[in-house]
Amino acid sequence: MSVFINVDAVTGRIIGRVKEATENSIEISDELFGRYLGDPSAFFYYADRKEIDLREDFIPPKLSEISPVIFETYQTKIQDEIYVPELEVSVSIAGVFGRVLIAALSLAQYVPQSILIYDKGAFRELEINSKNAKYIAQAFAKHSTEILTENQNEQAN
Repeated sequence: MSVFINVDAVTGRIIGRVKEATENSIEISDELFGRYLGDPSAFFYYADRKEIDLREDFIPPKLSEISPVIFETYQTKIQDEIYVPELEVSVSIAGVFGRVLIAALSLAQYVPQSILIYDKGAFRELEINSKNAKYIAQAFAKHSTEILTENQNEQAN
């Protein structure tokens, strides 16, 4: 399957995806389109070659100096249950319930959400509104900081 991208042949600017071919579009592969979506600033339209490719001046972002062990520890512990003292509940961003929690947190600013959580060995309903979302965000930020601080201390030793 191919994707059509509108381009500006004069400036080399990539304008965006279109549903079908136009006089200002080119056809690219799904694979290239996926790479483009990953970092649009890395790509440029070369009119002389009639193709989209990495910018000649592109410098990929530097990878962090975080060791694989610290990365793995963070990746594992960030999914732990997080206690939210103001709500007297533990929540997690792992699994299906975690995805529901993340969605509810992002939607709470528009409309309160009632979700099902698994806490202390039982299922219970939790309302996610702006106030409760703030408590959960604070607990999550504290949890994340503690993991990173613990990892930095272990790396220093």
